[in-house]
Amino acid sequence: MQSQGVHLNEYSYSAIIAACRSRPSTVIELLDKMKEEAITPNEVVLTAAIDALATSPSPQYFNYAYEIYQEMEKNGPRPNLFTYNSLVRLFAQAGKMEVTFFLPFVTSILIGVE
Repeated sequence: MQSQGVHLNEYSYSAIIAACRSRPSTVIELLDKMKEEAITPNEVVLTAAIDALATSPSPQYFNYAYEIYQEMEKNGPRPNLFTYNSLVRLFAQAGKMEVTFFLPFVTSILIGVE
């Protein structure tokens, strides 16, 4: 696509990452490519990445997804409700159910949902 003059932005990367849901290594490659191209991922891109990585049973991808979330909390963009939903999926897939029961309460406090 880029060889034909089509330049990707955060919206196109978000769609591609969501489509690569069953290919977590590709998701990481796409995030790396965004960095190389100096494209700042927004919360939609990062949430799609967390969600895609949550589908893998590999601890490697769990750690990468959780690092994305921690980076969002520290430096932005701010996680949204969809991000927290993806985190619940991430922890559940990793067998860390005790955390998934706690996350909705933290989420409601953080984003102001009553």
